[in-house]
Amino acid sequence: MIFMTRVMLSARTCKAISVATFFNLHILKCVGPIQDLIVP
Repeated sequence: MIFMTRVMLSARTCKAISVATFFNLHILKCVGPIQDLIVP
């Protein structure tokens, strides 16, 4: 039972990390061109 809980927690953490990474990459893609426009 404890093993299953641990597996679920690690899977949830892994999913959260992947989602956060996806959002960070998405934000970087959006911010990159804007920074290029701002910098002369």
